[in-house]
Amino acid sequence: MKKYKRAITYGTFNLFHIGHLNLLERISELADEVVVGVSSDVLMHLKENGLLFLIQKERGLWLL
Repeated sequence: MKKYKRAITYGTFNLFHIGHLNLLERISELADEVVVGVSSDVLMHLKENGLLFLIQKERGLWLL
């Protein structure tokens, strides 16, 4: 039995890298259900000066 029933994490996920994989593996070990939020294109524009490799819809697809 896992420590938590549900856990949430969020990120930009503009480019998938080993840090993302480590985060998702670790949180999935702790909870039965994991909810992952993806930063919006508007937030990315403000945060990363508009440097987007993938639009919001595409960034969320690999998380399904």
